[in-house]
Amino acid sequence: MKNIFLIILIQLFLFNNLNSQTLPKKPKLEDFRSLNQTNLMKVNIGDSKNQVIDVMGGVKVYQYYEYDWYKPGFNKYTKSGTLSNPYSRDLKVGKDSTVSEILWYYTDIKSKDGSIRKDELTPIIFEKGVVIGLGWGFYEDYAKRKEFTINVQ
Repeated sequence: MKNIFLIILIQLFLFNNLNSQTLPKKPKLEDFRSLNQTNLMKVNIGDSKNQVIDVMGGVKVYQYYEYDWYKPGFNKYTKSGTLSNPYSRDLKVGKDSTVSEILWYYTDIKSKDGSIRKDELTPIIFEKGVVIGLGWGFYEDYAKRKEFTINVQ
């Protein structure tokens, strides 16, 4: 009986660790990209905005760090900046007067210039508080149908 309980306990522990990813103590930007990419796989069409925010880790501002090769000693990570998650939010009004909300999450890197550009973010599109699609392909098609402009700055 003790062995069955132990096996169930181990399986629960392993299952939870495989399905959840956490940030390290001193996260780098790539840690945020990886976390957001993993969490996006859990977002489904029809999810509410609150469900998405929960899956994506809440609404938070994080401190991130960079490795400093020139810093003496063993602790070579230095504070570099902050990152909001979601990174930004847009409201768009379509030709049919439908209001759409887009939450943008940092998921990609196009250049290592130290700034985060719109094309390095992944959009999650909501209508009436429910996910109707995500990703750039869907967003561009949706913007054409609704006839609103896409700003890529």
